[in-house]
Amino acid sequence: MDNKIIQELINDRAIAYRALLAKAFDSVSLAILWEQLRYWTDRTKDPEGWIYKSSSDIFNETALTRKVQETARERGRELGILEEKIDGFPATVHFRVNMDRACIVVGEWIEKNGAPKKIFRKEKTTNSIEWLKNIPPEEMKEICIKFNVSERFVMSRAEDIIDYCSAKGKKYSDYKAALRNFIKSHKGPKEEYDNKDRKKQPWEDQKQTTPAEQEEISKKIREIKDNFHVKSIPR
Repeated sequence: MDNKIIQELINDRAIAYRALLAKAFDSVSLAILWEQLRYWTDRTKDPEGWIYKSSSDIFNETALTRKVQETARERGRELGILEEKIDGFPATVHFRVNMDRACIVVGEWIEKNGAPKKIFRKEKTTNSIEWLKNIPPEEMKEICIKFNVSERFVMSRAEDIIDYCSAKGKKYSDYKAALRNFIKSHKGPKEEYDNKDRKKQPWEDQKQTTPAEQEEISKKIREIKDNFHVKSIPR
């Protein structure tokens, strides 16, 4: 299979969950299920926040099998963080996340086990080199838009500054300002800095994909994704 297709599939939207929730809920599968249902809560048209998701839908979105889903749902009902009701014709299961109850559960876990360090960690400021090592997403987006560069390019310049400071014992009073200056001094035409500063991976085609090729890739990806959706859920 074309590596470009595989790469686009891998780069598709990821299903994420927070380790804190998995610990507080005492279930990784419940954390994944609950996070996914919370994602859809912001997108449901139901005024009361109910979401209809079949077992097949959940499996296709999360890869949680029917048996794992049932175990996670049971745990969610026990904790009171996941509500269910039978509605519609034919009757189907609808879900609703209980955010207030989830906050209580997480709060109780923190009181018992101690808060993760990052909860009370001081916000990174631009006068610390630590800011370069983990640039806040909103500031990364701001820089990319301002200078019309990719995140990869920004991170490459940030690494340059970190290496320079380490080698020369240099310190900056504002690392964000230093990063902007490094970007300005290294930025050239887009095709120039993309090819110069981004290391090509072995599977990447050096030629730019034509519109016709991209359309063919998109078509194959749609076909593959359609095949991902199954009607029979593994138990």
